[in-house]
Amino acid sequence: MGYPALPGSVDRYVRQMLDTMAGRTGSVGDQVVTIKDLAQIGLVNANPNILNSQNSANKQITDAVTRPPTNDAGNVILPETEPADPPTTPEGLNTTGTFGAVILSWTAPNYAGHAYTEVHRAQIDDPTQSQLVHQEPTSSYADVTGNTTTHYYWLKHINKDGAKSQFNQVAGVAGAGTATISVDDLVLEHPEILQQPFTVIDNGSGVNPRYVMALNGDIAINGAVNISQLVSGELANGTALTVGQNSIELSTASDGTGQLIIAGQGGIQNNDYMIMNAGRIQAYVFVPGVGHVPYKEVKRVETGTANSGQQVKIPAYFRSQPTIHLYPRDMSVYNADYPNQSQKIEMYYSAPQPHPTEDGAWLFTPFAKLVLAAGSETASPGWTYAGSSNSQTWTSTNISNLKGVTVYCRAASFRRTSGTTYNNRKVTVYLDYKLSSSSSWSVGGSEVVNIDKFTTHSMSLGKALSQNKYDIRVRFVAADRSGTFSDGNPTYDYTQANKTGSSWSKTNEPTGSARTQTQFITINNHALSGWEITRIDYRATVDITLKVRNLFTRNSSSGSMFRGKARVRIPNSSGGHSTYEATTKSSYVDFGNPWETYSHNNKSISWSDTSYKDGKIYPAVELYGNKAGYTQSSSSGSYIPSSHAYVSVKSVSATVYYRKQQSNPQTYNNYYMDSARYDKSATDISLDNAVVTWMATSDN
Repeated sequence: MGYPALPGSVDRYVRQMLDTMAGRTGSVGDQVVTIKDLAQIGLVNANPNILNSQNSANKQITDAVTRPPTNDAGNVILPETEPADPPTTPEGLNTTGTFGAVILSWTAPNYAGHAYTEVHRAQIDDPTQSQLVHQEPTSSYADVTGNTTTHYYWLKHINKDGAKSQFNQVAGVAGAGTATISVDDLVLEHPEILQQPFTVIDNGSGVNPRYVMALNGDIAINGAVNISQLVSGELANGTALTVGQNSIELSTASDGTGQLIIAGQGGIQNNDYMIMNAGRIQAYVFVPGVGHVPYKEVKRVETGTANSGQQVKIPAYFRSQPTIHLYPRDMSVYNADYPNQSQKIEMYYSAPQPHPTEDGAWLFTPFAKLVLAAGSETASPGWTYAGSSNSQTWTSTNISNLKGVTVYCRAASFRRTSGTTYNNRKVTVYLDYKLSSSSSWSVGGSEVVNIDKFTTHSMSLGKALSQNKYDIRVRFVAADRSGTFSDGNPTYDYTQANKTGSSWSKTNEPTGSARTQTQFITINNHALSGWEITRIDYRATVDITLKVRNLFTRNSSSGSMFRGKARVRIPNSSGGHSTYEATTKSSYVDFGNPWETYSHNNKSISWSDTSYKDGKIYPAVELYGNKAGYTQSSSSGSYIPSSHAYVSVKSVSATVYYRKQQSNPQTYNNYYMDSARYDKSATDISLDNAVVTWMATSDN
């Protein structure tokens, strides 16, 4: 119910009492309720004629109201009501600005069953962006915005059944708080106020004043508070300042330490979050069905680089021993001296110790080494001896980390006694070893193979050792055994010689009938006294020129034209010929009878002769030229060549292979050192020049 404003002449104590009863000040519970209020909500039955008439001394409250009927349980039986009409669209919305508020008024609705009117507000002229700010049973409302910002308003009528009307209109009705109150005029009167709650003070200087309004005494605020700038202040322990939907919280922990919590919408309830507390930053992940799980903590971190074996100072300040992490930077991760052993880098460090003179600093030393895994290394020197010596020795030196060796070798030996008879033989192989720093050899093992035919025999010897650096030696010793064997074939000595041949050139240009000419490519002085030729490998280079032209067959008016044709055939590597041929392309006799010329230069010839072996390359070079003819078909024509074949042979050479049967007793041995397998144990190799990157971390 609305009450009229009080005139300024009313005593302030009376004003306070009446304002409290009217609900303008004080607690809501102190506001008085009228009989009309009770009648409107159906708690009393009222005679409207008496309620709306002037009061008199002989009218009692019982004349105006009666208690509503009750049931057996004592509950009030409310009267039946008529059905509510659909709400009409609100009309006549007006706004009036006042100090920090907007006064709204509208035409009172005129339909049965009206309950209240919804007031919607937005800072932009868009009803879809508006929010419900009030439900008003009357036709006016004071919207306290606390500022002079322009807002837009819309209305909806609601009946008692909850049905809603449309907005009063699409375009919002603008309204803004207005008025400015001088601080000198801002004086509050109240019997309990001993001092004014507001004071204007200068926090600046006389040259640069900075005026602020101070709030004196205890302040209680109901509702939201917007703080544009907070110079100083304090929250009591156990309280919190939140931003948004608890997405940021500034508070204290249960032990009183300050903390800042950053989470998603709605706070940490079902979100991941990060907390800063007492200088530490910790992140938590929310797992459905489990809860919050610690994820990661931001630690104190220092980094740097150092050489392997170099003492490092971790700068202050670490309250407790830090944890060290090492990473490779500039270091070799492979040693070519150990190609057959797996290799890896290992880094480690001495335990950090407090710095003797600098509080909070720590000392440690990083190290790096190359770790070789146990494995085997195979060496394949391919050493071979062929000759008459009955002994041969091969040595490998400075084999590191050796704990075992196996050598694989072969041997063949014979000594002819007469004709095709040979003495039985044997070959003994010795495996010797010694420390690389020693001069004394030890025999690690030996193997003997008996030889009674022309066969190469395979052998292997092994020796287990104590891990160290060793020299390894293999010795072959051949000797006769009793008895002989026959091979049935003579043995030969072999040799070879390089020979050259003369260069030559040849031209075939027939002046009469067609003609073919031949000539062999030869080498000089190929025979070697007392030796038999087994093969000759020939090489040569050839230049070829072919020229042709069309002519007539006879000197008469009915002479027939024929084509010029030239050909050269040279030996190929298969014992046949490679052919180069040219025939005129024109179909008539050209004026002046010019040549058509074709050249083939630097053609290579190679041939291996195992049949003739007489110093000639077979087959011979062939040059062919067609018959000569006439330049004209009449009797005045002249008789000239139609073809020209030219060959130039140069760079003739050959390798001649000889053999001669052996006639005297002879000793011949073959020794082969094929490979050695070195068994090596795991070992560490210091990397003194390595540079590592270090990182020190700690919780405090």
